[in-house]
Amino acid sequence: MTDKLGSFTFDDLPEYKFGMKARLAPRKKYGGKTTHKGTGYEAMAIVLVGMLEGSGAQTDRDSLLTILKSGSKQDFCAESIGYGTPASPKKVWVDGMEFTHPVGVVDQIPYTITLVEDE
Repeated sequence: MTDKLGSFTFDDLPEYKFGMKARLAPRKKYGGKTTHKGTGYEAMAIVLVGMLEGSGAQTDRDSLLTILKSGSKQDFCAESIGYGTPASPKKVWVDGMEFTHPVGVVDQIPYTITLVEDE
């Protein structure tokens, strides 16, 4: 199975979180009360939480940051959870990345990557 973002392949699979929000518009009802009306939905957000490990952890971090800095849509597949395949990847935008560097630990870098599905 392949889990891949752009040119980066995840050796240790991350945890995936999917989320979507409805677009709600306030609407006044007769008598002054307010209700809402659904006007669609926002693009799906995908959050990857994992750990880069081993002697190449810093190199892997830099590779992921290069993908973010490209500012372009990326191919993404997470075969481990049935979301796209290498032959038919989904298109996503990289919305953000966070890396933690625990004191005294050089070969373990926890990360959080936020993707937004291309509508």
